[in-house]
Amino acid sequence: MTTFYAHRFTGARWTLFYGSYVGIEQSAVNQVQKQVQKYLPYVLTTLSAAARASLPPDHLILIGTPANNPLIRELLAAASLELPSHEQGYLLACLESPWAKGSRILLVAGETGRGVLYAAQELGKQLSITVGTKFLTSVEGRPDLRKSFDSLPDFQISASPTVACRGIWTWGYVIRDYRRFFDNMARLRMNTVIIWNDVVPLNAPQVIAYSHQLGIDIIFGFHWGWGLSTLKLTNLQDRLKIKTLVLENFEQNYQSLDLDGIYFQTLTEHSMIEEDGITTAQAACRLVNDTSSELLTRKPGLQIYFGLHATSIQQNFMDLSSLDPRLSIVWEDAGGIPYSYEPVIDPAVPFEETLHPVPALVFPKLLRREIGILLTFDHELLVRLRKFFKGKMDIHVPHGAGTQKIPLAIP
Repeated sequence: MTTFYAHRFTGARWTLFYGSYVGIEQSAVNQVQKQVQKYLPYVLTTLSAAARASLPPDHLILIGTPANNPLIRELLAAASLELPSHEQGYLLACLESPWAKGSRILLVAGETGRGVLYAAQELGKQLSITVGTKFLTSVEGRPDLRKSFDSLPDFQISASPTVACRGIWTWGYVIRDYRRFFDNMARLRMNTVIIWNDVVPLNAPQVIAYSHQLGIDIIFGFHWGWGLSTLKLTNLQDRLKIKTLVLENFEQNYQSLDLDGIYFQTLTEHSMIEEDGITTAQAACRLVNDTSSELLTRKPGLQIYFGLHATSIQQNFMDLSSLDPRLSIVWEDAGGIPYSYEPVIDPAVPFEETLHPVPALVFPKLLRREIGILLTFDHELLVRLRKFFKGKMDIHVPHGAGTQKIPLAIP
């Protein structure tokens, strides 16, 4: 790049070439620029890779995907680097430039925007480990920081997630600052959030847009009859009434939003597993299938999460086999053990009896992957758990400053 003045800071400089500055990748570019700039005394030049006239002879930062950044495409071939093919996979590497002897390249690449963002976050972690920061706020320390950054060692880190959907369910009112909330989610590489509000937030479009910039799918929740105690799932007319309410609410408040999905609870938060000759599981499936079919006709591709309570399902879990496969179940509890701070036990029902729905309901839905559950309970309850289960699954129990690993059995 031609300049008409003498550089205040001489020596080799870094230039950032990005593939895209839209959506998730805009967030990634901003993060990388912010992370790198604090180590440099000069302004980091940031340019579009597609619009470049020629490559500067100095150090390069390449960020983007092989599809939108031709320099990344060329580098992968020239340096025999391999980018994970997973949609959320990424490659972070520092190496000698194959194009200019003595120059360095910092590669921040992903298969998609999400992968690029995760690579950017990994860069922040690696810089904090590799480059000293004790002089970060000291003017005298700036040259040392620059020297440390310029001499980054060779490294190569590639990764892709085992679990594709990683997220959190939350009440909307506890999110004081949605930007900071989503920023923290992205740092933890979470990509799905379910938010329950009584009404749609006034700033819903802004909330949704910001979550999407960080690669986070956003799901809004509202009830499908939950709390309407005068209605019964086993009653056809009541189910039609609930369906009408849901469709009207969706059309008026949610359909026009750029949501990735919706979440709901219906009349399953009770202990009656059967009424009027119909199991709660059967009745719930009839309502949910009928209503969801209409919603998916209106908005194809909509993700629908069914918040279901195991207390009203229990051993009748096979009746859920008729549930529309396009829906995902979110278990609100697992019999006597909700996934909460403390197990809630009904004094009228033996603890061991309430455990039976757990293996039947939860684990088949987890694609038979090896998993663990984090629970907190007292010693007596732990002993009873150990006796009930017999050794096939690990449950990690907080124990002092560490974690006690208790083998438990799930068939």
